[in-house]
Amino acid sequence: MSRYIRQEILIGRKGQDKLAKSKAVIVGIGALGCISSELLARAGIGKLTLIDRDIVDLSNLQRQTLYDDSDIDTPKAIAAEKRLRKINPEIKIECYATDLTSKNTALLRAGIIVDGTDNFEARRLINEYAVKNRIPWVYGAAIEDKGYIWPIMPGKPCFSCAFRQSKSTDTCETSGILNAVSSAIGAMQANQAIRILLGRPVESRLLHVDLGQNLFTKLDVTQRPDCPVCVKGQFDYLSGKKGAKAVRFCGAGTYQIRGDKVDMSSLAGKLEAQMEVKKGNGFLHFRDIVLFEDGRALIRAKDEKQARSEYAKWIGS
Repeated sequence: MSRYIRQEILIGRKGQDKLAKSKAVIVGIGALGCISSELLARAGIGKLTLIDRDIVDLSNLQRQTLYDDSDIDTPKAIAAEKRLRKINPEIKIECYATDLTSKNTALLRAGIIVDGTDNFEARRLINEYAVKNRIPWVYGAAIEDKGYIWPIMPGKPCFSCAFRQSKSTDTCETSGILNAVSSAIGAMQANQAIRILLGRPVESRLLHVDLGQNLFTKLDVTQRPDCPVCVKGQFDYLSGKKGAKAVRFCGAGTYQIRGDKVDMSSLAGKLEAQMEVKKGNGFLHFRDIVLFEDGRALIRAKDEKQARSEYAKWIGS
């Protein structure tokens, strides 16, 4: 019996074959990305690419369903890949424990991109790449007991048409989040992604979900005549003109600092003389720092100044 027999009743064998030949990229394997990537894996999407720059934290376990206590301090992309391979060994999965930047957007090449990020900078980068290469992507966001979902299709109003501002004061850390809302949004993202891959029509409006009041509101988005991306073709994030070097994550005071490529073996040898160092697949974990071989580090600190100081002290400037 086929693994996908219950699904094939709805989409047919040809539909299932189409999914098996498809590729999806999930950027951000947090609360939304865990749900969407798991559902896409179980649905038999032929190839999944997982991209995430963060590590698993204890506070993630309340809603990030691919992880458990044994995954704490492990890069999310690596832990998620391991779990998803057990869920469906029939599909291809590749993971990148890295920050999505203007230099590696080729990783986004796929039939569909699913947004599991928690910041506007990453979304604007995804949007510019998707608009330029005419790739559909599914925006998602969740905070408190509310969320948004929006499939953004080529030739239609883009993310920049709806969201002019790049900052928000709401984060999971300051406002909180219920796991039911992130699970609902992630599931709806996966559903829209599957429909797009099958060539079926999708809802073109921005959907606002309010689980506190059980309200679902559809919002019309029109193309801005002055949109810098889909109208004027300006790709400032894609070209590297815009983008921060230091980023504060939604979590327990974690900062990302980008640096130059590091000789991991040499550094590990020096550090081991002073402290305990955990070596992983492409990363080192010491003190409150997780360092990746491309020079990027995740540092738990009280502020950006302290994070930069710790980076300079242990890794170099």
